[in-house]
Amino acid sequence: MKCDITSSDGPIELVDLLADIESGDFGVITGWIDDRQIFFIRTDGDMKREAVDGWADTLITIVDSWSDKQPIAVLQNLSHPNQGFTPYSKARTTDIFNAVPKNRVAYCAVVMQETFVNRIIGFFLNSIRNRDGMTIRIFTDCEEALTWLRIQLNENDQIFL
Repeated sequence: MKCDITSSDGPIELVDLLADIESGDFGVITGWIDDRQIFFIRTDGDMKREAVDGWADTLITIVDSWSDKQPIAVLQNLSHPNQGFTPYSKARTTDIFNAVPKNRVAYCAVVMQETFVNRIIGFFLNSIRNRDGMTIRIFTDCEEALTWLRIQLNENDQIFL
């Protein structure tokens, strides 16, 4: 599933708007949106432990290096058809959330396809959302996810739309 957003020239893929794009192992692509206010990560749904580790370690590194002066804002595109959910990916997801300092304002927009497995992932994410200042929302549309993150940051006077 492409992660399209609307521009004045019509729909374009969000990846084309990223700054500081990096391609990692196992199809992981990362970059920044809105002058490094929002971190973007996309996976190819590879569920090997090494791939899950690459995804989780990337996010933990970003969280650890995030400025204390702004809320953490992450847009995860996990919409690849191969995306799955294993006990190992569940454990690594918990590691990521545990890396967020307690009471730190953090927003995470997760884009997934509407599938049975992704509903299970959504139930898990919803069970841990809104704890210690962290808010997680599940989306099936990248533009809606990005808009939601921008609104959250704007309400916290972090960026001006």
